[in-house]
Amino acid sequence: MQLSQAALCLSLCLISCAHGRPHPPEAPPPGAEGHSATEQQVQSRYQAAGRALDRGLYQDAIKDFEAIRTEFPYSQYAALSELRIADAHMRRSQYLEAIDAYRTFLRFHPSHPDAPYALGRVGEAYYAQIPQDYYLMPPAAEKDLGHVKEAIAAYQDLLARYPQASGAPEAQKHLKACQRKLADHEMYVARFYFARKQWAGAVLRLTGLLRDYPGLGLDPDALYMAAQAHAQLGQMDQAVASVTRLLADYPNTQAGRRAQSLLEHLEGRMQ
Repeated sequence: MQLSQAALCLSLCLISCAHGRPHPPEAPPPGAEGHSATEQQVQSRYQAAGRALDRGLYQDAIKDFEAIRTEFPYSQYAALSELRIADAHMRRSQYLEAIDAYRTFLRFHPSHPDAPYALGRVGEAYYAQIPQDYYLMPPAAEKDLGHVKEAIAAYQDLLARYPQASGAPEAQKHLKACQRKLADHEMYVARFYFARKQWAGAVLRLTGLLRDYPGLGLDPDALYMAAQAHAQLGQMDQAVASVTRLLADYPNTQAGRRAQSLLEHLEGRMQ
């Protein structure tokens, strides 16, 4: 378990780099118009808190960032401190706190240059909470799929609003992974019903899989199973339609190569 947690922390650090870590704005040189000694002091405190965060002194870093946010609410470093507090929670695997902090940042700073970063991190916080074997359960005891769906929503929001963001490629990758997890879950449940000859339940799940999660690699098997389940229910037109689509779209898959004999069997039953 300790090794798994360490691997997750390393993964999250790599993800943080992929999304583009927030950086403070460059302070103007001393003597420049509008520059103040106070702002220099705030910048120095912000950088010191950042070093504490990088050393893993999360509680100290959070305390220092909170102080900057409270004492200098109109400084450019106040908003950045809010973001780094969220990062500290994320690094500690305090995902609920991290999500709340990133969402608060987005609510109060929707036009901030680091808004895409914060939105991407919301998705990563949900993604990190998804059990890797969550779908390997019977349908009577299905695990909550909420984290998967929330991650999908955050990634889709990021890609729709900020398609050129530095974190967009990673978001696209994880979005597809989340969608595949939901598709795998639907297939697992469909197989569960299919094995127990609960044909109506199998058809319901397979139909939903084909409608909601196309192109993720499960279509051929889903069509083959759907054809069989429809046939068992006496729905021969739907069965033939499923196998015909399988032959047309996926002829070179394992299911596609078996489809012709299934089609001949179905047509024989219809005569």
